[in-house]
Amino acid sequence: MKKIIILMVMFTYTHTSTSKEVEQTNETSTYLNLEYGKIGWFDQEEKNSLYGLEFQNKDTFKWNLDAIYGLSTSQENNKYFYFGINKDWHFKRPIVLSSSLSVGLFDNNQLIDLGHTVEFRTKFTIAYRFKNDHRLGLSIAHLSNSRLSNENPGTEILSMNYIVPLKSK
Repeated sequence: MKKIIILMVMFTYTHTSTSKEVEQTNETSTYLNLEYGKIGWFDQEEKNSLYGLEFQNKDTFKWNLDAIYGLSTSQENNKYFYFGINKDWHFKRPIVLSSSLSVGLFDNNQLIDLGHTVEFRTKFTIAYRFKNDHRLGLSIAHLSNSRLSNENPGTEILSMNYIVPLKSK
């Protein structure tokens, strides 16, 4: 799994589009990402449903990086509050590829214990952008404590995303 994530990161950062390739849009400055998925996607045990809300503030940082922050909760009442950065690439309208890195606090319990309260998340999304700037996408994410503790099982999340524009530039 680590090899897949490394290859995805390498692909994402080496295949960025130049300003000539990016279609000029009147992109929204703030989005709300509504997420539904399954946590523990590649684990042998039963998968748990995951629900999430994420705010994306576009072009907050240098290099068109977006600030993100959000909250996810599982059907077993695990909660993950996080913040981080996101990058969108508009290769060809209407496809948008995104990757994000975040850090947050994970509420472990007996059913899902990731080994530490502090967890890091990498996430990759491919989405279809409609003419009204709404997006419908599919994401894969990995949660891990990055060896902050001896126990570091990590887990994957596969989810559907509906991304709604909130405020225009």
